[in-house]
Amino acid sequence: MKAKIQVRVLAAKRFKMDNMAMSQLYIEGGAISEADKIGCPPMKMNGDFDVLESLRDAIPGEFELTVEFRQGGGDKMTQYVVGAVPTHKNIESQPRSKPAAS
Repeated sequence: MKAKIQVRVLAAKRFKMDNMAMSQLYIEGGAISEADKIGCPPMKMNGDFDVLESLRDAIPGEFELTVEFRQGGGDKMTQYVVGAVPTHKNIESQPRSKPAAS
């Protein structure tokens, strides 16, 4: 089963290890204000290795993610990202200068 969700992607990375290749997306969570925590904590989602290319030059920014519902550990449902489309150009996504080498 698949669904589309609207999210703000803050960062992403991808890797290959043994027989596994995937991307990891860091999504902005909803605002919380509790006794011991405040803010918008990031959440991590896994996805296809090639999803990273769909995010390039548009992060951070708003995206429509296509997710597939899969069975995770302990028989819990997880959302696995199979596609990403930016919903609009974001000024914050302009290239930033690289830190100087020391």
